[in-house]
Amino acid sequence: MKSWVIILCLGIIPVTLISQDTIAGWTFRYEHPEESVFADLGLDVNAAIKLVCYSDTSGSYGQIFMQPGLLTPVSFSAACSGWKGGAGNRYWMITFDGSGYQDFLVSSRQSSDPDLPGPRDFILQFRILPPGTVEEWTDVAGGVIQCNSDWGELGSVTDLLLPPECNNPEGLVQLRWLMASEEDISGLPVDESGISLIDNIIIKGSKVAGYHPPKAPAFFSVFPNPATSFVNIRLNDIPQSLWLLDIQGKKIRSCFSRETCFQWSLTGLDNGVYYIVSVSEDGTFSQPVRLAVTGN
Repeated sequence: MKSWVIILCLGIIPVTLISQDTIAGWTFRYEHPEESVFADLGLDVNAAIKLVCYSDTSGSYGQIFMQPGLLTPVSFSAACSGWKGGAGNRYWMITFDGSGYQDFLVSSRQSSDPDLPGPRDFILQFRILPPGTVEEWTDVAGGVIQCNSDWGELGSVTDLLLPPECNNPEGLVQLRWLMASEEDISGLPVDESGISLIDNIIIKGSKVAGYHPPKAPAFFSVFPNPATSFVNIRLNDIPQSLWLLDIQGKKIRSCFSRETCFQWSLTGLDNGVYYIVSVSEDGTFSQPVRLAVTGN
């Protein structure tokens, strides 16, 4: 009797795994907010960008402090109070440069102080911020968040895909965690002393194949960068009108110069990232130049 050895040839279907790079991340490793609010993970271009807590109604930033975080005692979380009356206008916000990347995934964890209960309901929104303009905020699908006091799953988003409008953006991408109701985690109205916590904000993305950064016209150059009390501006064409924008795209200073080189004072600015643009007579803007302000 013959024995037959049957060899099965299995067809192997190749699977392409698209690697994801960390674009920006805030894990709040340090006890002092002056250090922790800046991105500690991601691309160099995003290293000096900080998390903010902002109110559209008052037009002011909340004071961020550190509390125990998700990985206590290894790390901290960002904390802020003053949420009373903040539904629809008060939020956590980050900005990042995603040029050359696509298919962005966002993760975050939110909670509340158990003794001073903060807002329960948040919604994640995005917008693209071209130089000098403010686009409308848009909800991210699946970005409904309900906080409690123990970093529960309802208070988190994990690898949530941002809309295709964010892919390889010409401007900056902004995300905000907007307070969506006046109820705290116990279902009562949020008190002014209520504290919201946020931790482990991670933005990932995949590289755009064959991407080459566009060569923008060099209307001007700045140095030093980072800068402290002033920045030198060298204009390639004169005269020029320049605007200094904050990370929300709001004009905070402007100047008009007929000199090819001059100093622009940065006195009174908070540490962080700003953008300088040249504004033409017809109101169009140049590609922004990123300026980091430190040591103030």
